[in-house]
Amino acid sequence: MKARPRISITAAMLATLMFAACGSGSQTNSTASQAASTTASTSTSPSSAGHAPENASIALSSPAFKTETPLPARYTCDGGNVSPPLHWGNIPTDTKELALFLVNMRPVNGKLFANWGVLGLKPTESGLAAGSLPAEAITGRNSLGQINYSVCPAKGKEENYIFVIYSLPSQLSAQPGFNAVALREAAFHAAKSEGLLSVSYTRH
Repeated sequence: MKARPRISITAAMLATLMFAACGSGSQTNSTASQAASTTASTSTSPSSAGHAPENASIALSSPAFKTETPLPARYTCDGGNVSPPLHWGNIPTDTKELALFLVNMRPVNGKLFANWGVLGLKPTESGLAAGSLPAEAITGRNSLGQINYSVCPAKGKEENYIFVIYSLPSQLSAQPGFNAVALREAAFHAAKSEGLLSVSYTRH
């Protein structure tokens, strides 16, 4: 297996913007993956870069918005602050578990900021309804200390986010309220395939 490159946060963000013309989550690739992969514990610029999975990338999309477009206010604290509907496909056949995260592209104090983390999704699942999780799902504690989804940036500043789903060949051991940042890092390193969906939001 090829070694994963190391890139800066700034380079990762610029790489993601190069894919703004892509029309759906299924068109993201390993370069966009780099932007979702900052380290959970270290500061400054080195980060866990995305990798080219052995299997084709997971197709991650939403019926509520397209990739590289603004997140509708309903899915932020300006609305109901509920998770959006998500669809995915092209899951590798040997997947034992799916892990889903929402991360902010802008690091806080040099660390990844996680807005949402969900483990325990069955590989037979093909998506989530808005504000809904299956009974077997395990929700982590986000960087705000909340055990739920939340998008509530400071007013007047655009923030960029990435929904990322990982196909895991074995289940990660975690209890409800797990540290979403740490588990995202573990899922990234264990994943055989991944899907990404980029959005932005500005509070006025």
